[in-house]
Amino acid sequence: MWETGNAAIQKVESTTCDFNNTNCYQAKSIPVIFEISENVGYTTGGQNITVKGFGFDAGKVHAVIDGKNCTVTSTSRYEFDCTLQPTANVSDLSKAY
Repeated sequence: MWETGNAAIQKVESTTCDFNNTNCYQAKSIPVIFEISENVGYTTGGQNITVKGFGFDAGKVHAVIDGKNCTVTSTSRYEFDCTLQPTANVSDLSKAY
């Protein structure tokens, strides 16, 4: 058994084909999030967020929190840090996500 998103292999090594080499596919790493350091923030931005999980080393990490970009400042296999950008509006907490 393995964890989803924990496929730390190069793209060329993840290609698999059938016997005739006619049907091929590539395995893809899917990141999984276990924990986010904060669940509230300020509209002025600048808040540092740490996201923990695994699979963050499979490519460039792009984070969006509550519809606003979170500039990624550091990444590793098991976590990444980002800084929230300012927003003009307060979140609508009545929406179910």
